[in-house]
Amino acid sequence: MSFGIPDIIHFKDRHLPTAVVVAATRWEEPPRMRHDVVGQLKRFSNVLYIEYFPTGEKSAQGGKLESMDDRLMVYQISEQYRKHPRLYANVPWIHASVNRKYAQEVGLLADQVAPANGCKLLFNFVHDFPEIVSAVNKKWSCYICVDEFPGMQRRNYKRNIIKAKFQKLYQQALENRLAETVDLVLTPHTAIRDKLKKYSRRVEMFYHAHSIPDERAIPQQRSDGRIHAGFAGFVNYRIMIDWLIHLVKDPRFVLHLIGPQVDMSTDALMSVGEVRCHEPVYGDEFVKTLREMDVLLMPYDPEIIECQSLTTNSKTFQCIASGRPLVISDLPNYIRMPEGVIYKAKDAEDFRLKVLKAATDDCDELQTMRRRIASENTWSKRGDQLWGYVSHLMPVPETAGNQHRGTEAKKAPDSL
Repeated sequence: MSFGIPDIIHFKDRHLPTAVVVAATRWEEPPRMRHDVVGQLKRFSNVLYIEYFPTGEKSAQGGKLESMDDRLMVYQISEQYRKHPRLYANVPWIHASVNRKYAQEVGLLADQVAPANGCKLLFNFVHDFPEIVSAVNKKWSCYICVDEFPGMQRRNYKRNIIKAKFQKLYQQALENRLAETVDLVLTPHTAIRDKLKKYSRRVEMFYHAHSIPDERAIPQQRSDGRIHAGFAGFVNYRIMIDWLIHLVKDPRFVLHLIGPQVDMSTDALMSVGEVRCHEPVYGDEFVKTLREMDVLLMPYDPEIIECQSLTTNSKTFQCIASGRPLVISDLPNYIRMPEGVIYKAKDAEDFRLKVLKAATDDCDELQTMRRRIASENTWSKRGDQLWGYVSHLMPVPETAGNQHRGTEAKKAPDSL
């Protein structure tokens, strides 16, 4: 077996189509959109998930393939061509040369784990890997753009403005080339949709979603009579810490930080009010924690490029599905929702007042509206959307009852 993989593994049902999903994150990392997309693709296909250079981590020297279940395999890309990361990041011909070698590696692996002549679909989350499109022997390709990747050069801007501008232009050129070569671009952000429409034959919105079950019993306000406001996510450079400081100076509020602290100290917050830090939680425990809040918060800094582009993010519909109101900063491209679902604040004082208003306005009628919106934005609905894009490519068995082959869309599978 090439690339040092000792034993080839095959999917249990090799008659199913194969979705090759390429992402720059480990499969074991906290759930993100790529994990949810894989879950929906498994409804109608096998999935080969490629871990393409996860940030800050080395890969297996010769590549590592692991079967996670009957319909999912995870391949950790090999280290054999990754010799000079700095040159790879900054020298276009080296970047292209390395990408071509790894694209060939992925393409050969896809043919080995699935029938070479079978139906293959490519879903690429990596913006600077256009070479993957021609290397995989596929029927159809898609780029899923979940962030403003070319603009995320904040650390380089602080050290070297010229280098950062070069990297932004170069990375954008790579993404443009990728958009030109795929059959479809999907993004949850209107700003990115508008940007890539210039290069892609087809760009569609693909919002984040949720898998939280509908529960009408929402916990009542805590007995201490204070307003418990929660931020769920990475506590990092994107948050306007001064807004949170202004909030907790008001003794009526208790702030909950639910997630890891990455590059921001909470000492200033702790010194002025009550702040409770929670370890990252997932699944049912995460849902439970959201529902224990009175109000949920997203005070992202609209001066930061990737925040400016946000239309939805991974927590948008999770927050709405929890039944709680959401208060955010005035992000220019964020999804429009009725007040009572999402409240927008223009400054620190407005933020404090909107959190107070969201808590005092909350009622059964508003919770019903949030549940209705949440029911229209589940991952099952997004899976149906994906099926709509690829169903015409699916092989249809020749049976006596199949009298309308190709004349109507096949219904998306309901389960694995």
